Amino acid sequence: MRARAARRPFRERAAPVPDGRAAALSVYPGLQITDNARPAQSALGRANPGSFHVRTKAAIDARPIPGMTFEQYLDGYRAKGFKILESRDEVRNPSRHATGPHWHVVLGQ
Repeated sequence: MRARAARRPFRERAAPVPDGRAAALSVYPGLQITDNARPAQSALGRANPGSFHVRTKAAIDARPIPGMTFEQYLDGYRAKGFKILESRDEVRNPSRHATGPHWHVVLGQ
């Protein structure tokens, strides 16, 4: 069995939700979302054209919730029936495109 690369994000198979912002707020009212859908011609869109932020509205970046771990955050979505298509703790492991510490998640139906 081959080990997953350390930098590869976790993925489950499912269709992306049509509105990640609304889905996230349905689970975590008051969540501070810092990014959702972004234009392909924006600086970040050009730097990472394959991003779910560019291709769908299912991706969200949010400020960490005080007192909660990243795994607890993901488990909250799963408990409400969402699939996690992609996740990254960009507080502990920021990507080269990160603009600040945040939690990145792409929600699936």
